[in-house]
Parts: sequence; C-alpha cells; structure tokens
Amino acid sequence: MSRHLCSELLATAALQVESAGRDDWATYSSVCAADISQAGADGELLSEGLEAHKGLYFDPAMGGRAAIVGAQVKVAEGAAVVTYTRVVSFAAEGVSAAQERRFIESRVFRREGAGWVNVHLHSTEA
Repeated sequence: MSRHLCSELLATAALQVESAGRDDWATYSSVCAADISQAGADGELLSEGLEAHKGLYFDPAMGGRAAIVGAQVKVAEGAAVVTYTRVVSFAAEGVSAAQERRFIESRVFRREGAGWVNVHLHSTEA
C-alpha cells in the first residue's frame, strides 16, 4: 500500500473528525455516502442514511477540539478501513481543567471516482 494512499485516507478521516468537532455538517457530509450506516458498542446497527447519522454523531455536547491518535489503515480493492482513537477535549462547566473523552472508531471507505466516501462508522466510547 502506498504512503500517498494512506495519507489520503487518514486526511479524509481527520477531516470528518475535525469538522464534527466544529459542528460543520457540510464538510463532514461531503465525504459520506448517502446511505452511511453506524453501529454502536455492541455492534447493533444504530442508523442508516445521512440524516439519521447526523442525529447520532453530531452531539452539541461533544463540541471541542478533536484529534485522531493511533491510526491504522487497511486497503483492499476499492475499499479501505481506517481505525483510530478519537480524543475530544472540551471545557466542562465548573471544572477548571480541560476534560477529555475517548472513542474507539472504525470507518469503512469506498473508492468513488478520484476520492473516498465513508460508508460505515463504528464508534465505542473507551
């Protein structure tokens, strides 16, 4: 697998994580398939389709700076999986130090034209 391909996929996943932290749905959804699905901690299907996904993944209480750590990329013909830990830092009311939440996430991407679209997300709070 080429470094360029890895970099491209990681940049797409990072774009999604960062745009979610900024509550920027237009950017986030621009690299999602219309029929994106999302599973939860127990593997149960939580949503199908962009609007349902938006209701689950875009939580105003989760606003804050987000980062990807420990990312790995696996690529097969026309598909890829990016796994990572999403770390969200935020200010909590009444607490002076920044707070942090971690999520273990896997994104499945499909090659479309010259780019990649996210077709599935699995997210579990760590």
